[in-house]
Amino acid sequence: MEANRRLREFLALLGHELRSPLTAMHYALCVLKQQGVDADNRDRNWGVMDRQLQFMACLVKDLMDVSGIELGKVQLHIQPLNLAQALVRAAETVRASIGERGRRFEVICAPEAE
Repeated sequence: MEANRRLREFLALLGHELRSPLTAMHYALCVLKQQGVDADNRDRNWGVMDRQLQFMACLVKDLMDVSGIELGKVQLHIQPLNLAQALVRAAETVRASIGERGRRFEVICAPEAE
């Protein structure tokens, strides 16, 4: 019974998380279908769809990872982690996409943390 309840909660959460980007993409497509959409509006809506598709791809990948772990196809190796180094690597991964949006992202770690 508890496992079924948790599964239902998970599926409800997953449905909500997938519906949000789909709704954003639907409205962006509706705008693009309109006649006379200017270039700025078109580019903004293409950006919305691109970001939402990337988000959905991450959700599906995470779902597949969880499924693989549950089925024993993925093994987790637990080991110590230098959090400062992990944050710096994560920041490097997203820095370009953040910069494309005209934003700046900086990670500052205490010297002893590096």
